[in-house]
Amino acid sequence: MTKDDIKAFGYLSSKHLENLDSNSFESVKHISNQLAGSGLTQAGIALGFTGNAADRLSLNFQNALVEQNWIIIRQNQEIIELLKKNNDDGLTK
Repeated sequence: MTKDDIKAFGYLSSKHLENLDSNSFESVKHISNQLAGSGLTQAGIALGFTGNAADRLSLNFQNALVEQNWIIIRQNQEIIELLKKNNDDGLTK
């Protein structure tokens, strides 16, 4: 694992996404790197102090959507794992 992989894994673990398959991990790592590189966190801090109410509301909605996407990714991975398990169980019967 590279240093970037370890950092990404730590971030994804905070979102309870530590069991992703390798393809999903790479995709989600790319997304998390883009979010980190976008300066969205710093923009949020700046808007918290200087932005108007509409800007803060918009940023809050965007943050909620990002969090919702992490939940959907986690749920999709759980569904994939269950489908694989059910498929494997069906083959052994």
